[in-house]
This record gives sequence, structure tokens and C-alpha cells, in this order.
Amino acid sequence: MAVSEAIERLRDYIDSNDIDAVILNRRSSFAWFSQCENSMNFYTDFGLGYIYVDKNDAFYYTSNNEAPRIEREIFKGSIAVKSFSWVDGPAKNVSKLIKGKKVNADFSFNGVNEDFANIKKLRYSLFDDQINTAIELGKTSASILEKTMKNIKPGLTEYQIEAEIRYAFGKENIELPVLLIACDDNLNVYRHPLATFKIANERFIAVLCPRYKGVVIALSRIVYFRKRTEEEKKRDETICKINNLLMNETNIGMNSKALWDFMVKTYKEENVETEYLNHHQGGAIGFESREWVLRPALEETIYKNQMIAYNPTLIGTKAEETLLILENSKEILTIGKDFPTLTHLGMTSTLPLEK
Repeated sequence: MAVSEAIERLRDYIDSNDIDAVILNRRSSFAWFSQCENSMNFYTDFGLGYIYVDKNDAFYYTSNNEAPRIEREIFKGSIAVKSFSWVDGPAKNVSKLIKGKKVNADFSFNGVNEDFANIKKLRYSLFDDQINTAIELGKTSASILEKTMKNIKPGLTEYQIEAEIRYAFGKENIELPVLLIACDDNLNVYRHPLATFKIANERFIAVLCPRYKGVVIALSRIVYFRKRTEEEKKRDETICKINNLLMNETNIGMNSKALWDFMVKTYKEENVETEYLNHHQGGAIGFESREWVLRPALEETIYKNQMIAYNPTLIGTKAEETLLILENSKEILTIGKDFPTLTHLGMTSTLPLEK
């Protein structure tokens, strides 16, 4: 179970940092720890309580009005749930909890050392049950998205397309913390498009990060209501090839700086050398829409059982899948059955669908 394995990793972190305890408050940390959601507010990075772990004890600390639900529906006896009065609020009680102790945390608070950059590395390598969740989420998300997009007809606004997709995922209890929609000429203008009242007559893209049991993946799809031009086909194939080359190059132990250099070289070899400057290229994913984004100054290492989601773009097109790096293999989690694909060096990316 993720809880016991997470506690073990946190205690190793405590030992290696010569501290007394660690305390976690971020929603993404809770998702990793429990494979559940702990806040009713999806528009904040922080949760309703605190995971506390030291060398001998581990419990969840929250207000008395939240504790019964957390205890009965989430932890179910796997760790203790302790509570404080909601009237007092958390600040005073957390101060008492950590008083006199050397504590690291994933958030800023008086009396603790904020070390989220290193704490979140503990979650890069997924536990077995999280791997199973990711595999199922990838398969389900690709199926839902492709079937929904195939059924969308021209004449809808971007807002209406967004609503159709949210409804389809919502029926399966899959959250969409990220859902971007652009149609027609907006595809040529925006790399991170937010939906508008613009009507889709020729084509549209959906860019999304589904989340289930705390695990987050990423994928993008494009639908054309007409035949693509030869120029559009060439761009689509080029960006899928770039994505495939990036995924093929990504292996356990690889340094992110080497991946950056390879990405720049790949764009150049495909004769689109400046396009990578127009949009970020994605990176590690797991419990946030990106755990880190590929950049030239970044110093990260690829872990076993880690997920990577690149998202290279060109004007009017994009490729985005989620890749799982296992010990002796790599698995693309988000390839569906309803859209055409392009395979290169054993890696596969999804091409636009022409209706």
C-alpha cells in the first residue's frame, strides 16, 4: 500500500537530512501519500491537513470537522488521524506539533525548513499500485477522449467542446485539472489555449491532464473536419517524430541537461530549429501537471518507474503522450485505438484525426 511505502521513504529522508520529522501539506503530496484527494477546493495547492512523520510515529493532523471523513474514507486505519478544533485554526496547533523539533516541510511555515524541491523527488518513482493506476488511467483517458472528440461536430464553441469532454471524464470519476481547447486559427496562435466562444468549423485541439486517485497524466488530440493540406500533414508527422525521438532517448539515469541538448539537436535536424523556443517541452509528470519542465539549466535525473510527458509543438500542431519508464522497458500509456498514429524507433505518437 502506498501509505506504508511512503512512510518508509519519508523516514529515509529524515535520516539522510539529520532532522527529527517531516510535515506535508500540499495536495500533491497527499495524493502521492494516500492515492486520494484531501481538499474540496481544486483551485489551491494546499490541503486541509498535515501528514506528520518522524522516526517513530506517523499520523494525519486535521481539523475536527474534516477528520471523520479522512479517517473513514481515506486512511481506514492505515495511519492514525488526529484532530484540532477548527475554531483554533491550524497555525497555533501546527506550531505546538513541531515545537522544539528540527522539521522539514513541503510548505513555508514558521519553525520549519521548506524543502519541497527535494521532498517531491521521493515521489518520482511510482509505487506498484500507483503504476497500476497510471496504466489504467492512460488507457481509459485515451479511449474517452478519442471517442468524445470523434463525436463532436463542427459548429460548437470552444466552451461547448470543453463541456463535452469534462462531462465524459466526469462520468468516470476522472478529474481534469488541465483542459485546454483551441479551434481553427487559434491553433496557429496559442500554445496554451483557454477556451473561448470561438466556433470550431475546421479543426480543434484538446490538451488535457486527467487525474485519478491522485495520479496525473497528459495527452493531446487534434480533430480535423476536413482533409489536411500536405503542409499540415508534414508538420504533424514532424512533431510526432520529434516526440518519438525524445521518448526513445529518455532512459533511467539520464540527466535532464543531456535530454535538453538532444531536444535542441532534434529540432534542428528536423529543420524547425527555433520552434522549441515558442513553447515548453514538458517533462516529468506524476502528481502535478508537471513535476519539472525540461530547461537548459535544470539538473534532474530520470528515475525507474517515473512518468514523462513531453509536449513538443509547431505552429498549428502538437504531440503529447505519457511515457512510463520501467526497469527493463518503456510503456506509452496514452495510445488509443480511434486515432491514427506514427511509430518511429519503437515509440508511438498520435496524429490528428480527419473526419
